[in-house]
Amino acid sequence: QGLARAAELLAGRYTLVITNVPYLGRGNQCEDLKKHLADHYAAGKFDLATAFALRGLSFCEEGTALAQVTQRSWLFQTTYRKLRERLLATSRWHFLAELGPGAFETISGEKVSVALLIQSAGAPDAEQTIVGVDVSTQRGEKAIPLVEKAARLAGGSGGSLNRVMQAALLDNTGAPITFRPLATLPLLGSVATAQ
Repeated sequence: QGLARAAELLAGRYTLVITNVPYLGRGNQCEDLKKHLADHYAAGKFDLATAFALRGLSFCEEGTALAQVTQRSWLFQTTYRKLRERLLATSRWHFLAELGPGAFETISGEKVSVALLIQSAGAPDAEQTIVGVDVSTQRGEKAIPLVEKAARLAGGSGGSLNRVMQAALLDNTGAPITFRPLATLPLLGSVATAQ
């Protein structure tokens, strides 16, 4: 009965999907899982978490929402460029909170750096705006306590909201998800050379 019920749930379509995705890098995946992800979720195959970024949206009816706690690295690392481009082009991004390390009470240290992303199924229009807040810490900065992260997310001190046009993110080289207008800055190659 458990497998039958699981299959029924996985075949369904939903109004709201909320998940903390599982994490498993490609190097730790068995061969069957690697093949399945490459065949069905190629843009997200490098980690089970990023494959879930695609799978989660497939559960959603047009215009309905996916809220996920996911790894932060795919928002900017080169490996995930195709995933970002695909998701920016085919889904509407509403809210992004960069939580960084220390976002969970039960997981200590700097090991897990996460973000909360809320999207909806369906292609974005030209005016789609993403609202975001960054409560993560940069390297070398003192960690933000969990209680303070929560207060900042609720609009407290240091939790100012930023906005960016979703289409503008696709104009940035590599499509990193950032609230800083990278497209207005010169590329490093135009101002520097390497020896």
